[in-house]
Amino acid sequence: MDRKPQFERLEGTSRDLALEVLYYCNREGMFAHRALETAAMRSRPPASVRKSATEMAFGAIRRMLTLDYAIEKASGRAMGEIDPILADILRIASYQFSYMRSEAGYAVVDSAVEQAKRLSHKGASGFVNAVLRKMSAPGFTAPLPDREGDPAHWLSVSESHPRWMVDDWIARFGFDNAYAMCRYDNDVPPASVRPNPMKAEASGLASMLLEIGIESEPGRLSASALVLKSWDRVTSNPLFTGGYYSVQDQASMLVAEALGLMPGETVLDICSAPGGKACHAAEIMGDEGRVIAADANAKRLRLVKENARRLGLKSVEAVVSDAACVHEAYEGTADAVIADLPCSGLGVLARRPDARWRKDAHQARSLAEAGASMLDSAARCLKKGGRMVFSTCTVTAEENEAQLKGFLERHPDFGAVPLERLEGLGISMPGSGYAQLLQGVHGSDGFFISLISRRL
Repeated sequence: MDRKPQFERLEGTSRDLALEVLYYCNREGMFAHRALETAAMRSRPPASVRKSATEMAFGAIRRMLTLDYAIEKASGRAMGEIDPILADILRIASYQFSYMRSEAGYAVVDSAVEQAKRLSHKGASGFVNAVLRKMSAPGFTAPLPDREGDPAHWLSVSESHPRWMVDDWIARFGFDNAYAMCRYDNDVPPASVRPNPMKAEASGLASMLLEIGIESEPGRLSASALVLKSWDRVTSNPLFTGGYYSVQDQASMLVAEALGLMPGETVLDICSAPGGKACHAAEIMGDEGRVIAADANAKRLRLVKENARRLGLKSVEAVVSDAACVHEAYEGTADAVIADLPCSGLGVLARRPDARWRKDAHQARSLAEAGASMLDSAARCLKKGGRMVFSTCTVTAEENEAQLKGFLERHPDFGAVPLERLEGLGISMPGSGYAQLLQGVHGSDGFFISLISRRL
């Protein structure tokens, strides 16, 4: 279908909103979260409809490969032969059959058939009805690929990840870890928060959260982290707006913690927006020092300022600067540098429903090349004896281990520093100076963290 479907013909149900989200994402190339905002802006649904639609739409996007496999088996057609709007109708209904199970199968089928009648060509509703009746019938299964004969194909289809991604993860991390990573990507990631020590320590914050009905437990990776029982009201309560905590994954918290910061130091964060790590650095130093939060995107730097203001931090300075030439303004001035580089983001796929379908096997190399120039510039900003934490939220060798190795070869005046706490947790190899956290394996997002120091 070349023209935009007339979504105003629909009834405004959660399934209708989910269908519109899939259209914007799959047909117009919008990122999933932007597609949701665009669809919701038109229909202005109540909160309950939006919540249910979000689960359907984001779930159908994440599970698209699995759903398409089943639809093809039931319909006898390749997905490319099915009208795109009908394909999305089938995906949402199939997702409900397989993963939600909160509504009777006949109701799901009837709703999908009605959508097809209102949005597609004559005869479309009959096709949708026939396929979904078959899929909802007792005992229907779409036999998966042979797990023993081709484990990578089985994992790719059963957990809905691109084959090239699964092949790489199995080869580097083993099948069990790759399986855990894929499963994590298909679930809602944990809601972890970082207390603002200027206002409350972890135990005190836990008590205050409990008073307003939010349960938590101590994190395992970061000594100060709390993991909340759910995402409900995480950013819509007086403790958050009052600056008592920030929302941050535990792996991300380890970045600033690795630097061993002391009050009065100068810290440069070269790719800072939205400012979570810069603000964490300021908190660790008791807001006594200087944190230069640099980013090339002036609009996104507003988020840094907003975060610092909410947390009550005075030492954070937001500046516009290209990370590849940040040394031109700050050469030799920093005691510590945070270099959390732009990356392929394969460790945070759980947070971006459509991201896995926008990646390819060649992106890591080009991103690593750009990252190398950023690291070289960042290194020039350090004083002698200073230290730099280099991190990414991905799991590729090119962007991580190979990047670190290349940097140390280019800069013989730098050396890797052991991450002793992470070694104690069994996450970092003794003496390596880096840790590769895997999503679903280490209780956090996938993250690479390394600590480097400049010799005196």
